[in-house]
Amino acid sequence: MGKKRRIPTISGHEGSFDTLFLADMLPDDDPAVIDLHGMTANEAKNSIDLFLDRSIAAGVQVVKIIHGKGQGTLAMIVRTMLGRDRRVKQFRPSTNQIGAAVVAELDSG
Repeated sequence: MGKKRRIPTISGHEGSFDTLFLADMLPDDDPAVIDLHGMTANEAKNSIDLFLDRSIAAGVQVVKIIHGKGQGTLAMIVRTMLGRDRRVKQFRPSTNQIGAAVVAELDSG
């Protein structure tokens, strides 16, 4: 079939289009999706950390984190956390989300 299309990600790594495309297609009520709307900064940080732990323990490879548009505080927290987290292979903005979100590929091992 040919080579997979490679795309740059926010984290500066290149990733597989197919992997993150799958995360974009996740419905908002999927267990691999977390919605941070209405959370404080500390609540969001704790929720993301627990969400990543549970996702990896369940063998989830891609996740979607909905942070909303708002003033950008939650978006900044999400990008910062994912960029520093060794459990995250790559991430980028979601292209299939009405509100603002990020999709990420997790490192299961």
